[in-house]
Amino acid sequence: ILEWEDLTTHIVFFFLWGNVMVSFSFMLSSLFSDAKSAVTCTFMLMMLTNICGGAINWGYVRFQADLDQAHFDGYMCVPSFVAFRGIWWLSVSGAAYQPITWENVGTHANGVMARVLIAFAWQWPVCLLLWWYFEKVLATGIGVSQHPLFFLRPLVLKLTGSSRLPGELEGASAVVHELKVGDSDDP
Repeated sequence: ILEWEDLTTHIVFFFLWGNVMVSFSFMLSSLFSDAKSAVTCTFMLMMLTNICGGAINWGYVRFQADLDQAHFDGYMCVPSFVAFRGIWWLSVSGAAYQPITWENVGTHANGVMARVLIAFAWQWPVCLLLWWYFEKVLATGIGVSQHPLFFLRPLVLKLTGSSRLPGELEGASAVVHELKVGDSDDP
């Protein structure tokens, strides 16, 4: 039976996991304009998580002395792999009657749960920022895509006096303005 102090580590884990999954889903949704492509990519990610995540985690449990935490840095960049690793260690610790508490979260199993919680803590805002960026730059639905360096426009304006970014045409902003004015159907 879990004690209250153990339950809080689980609550924090699932709270962070839920928020990361929502922001990761928003980010992925901005990459696809077709529902079939999105479903296919998501299904492939689920299969990859199950197959690779199980093999990597099982290898870590079996050969703990041979693997260093640095081997998992690339693995910890994908939210579903981090979730798989966290759930794996929560279940292994529960089965061994070794609860993960706030006192041992950084030392239990070489600090795996601390790394999982830290990974979730940085993935949450990063996925939200990437979602915002992809919505601006990729025109997957309705709308016009912006220049990939659109967020530098105020800096370029301040330094050069022109709001034109590298790679943009000389009169591009004037053409867009003329189109907006000329599209009016009012007499």
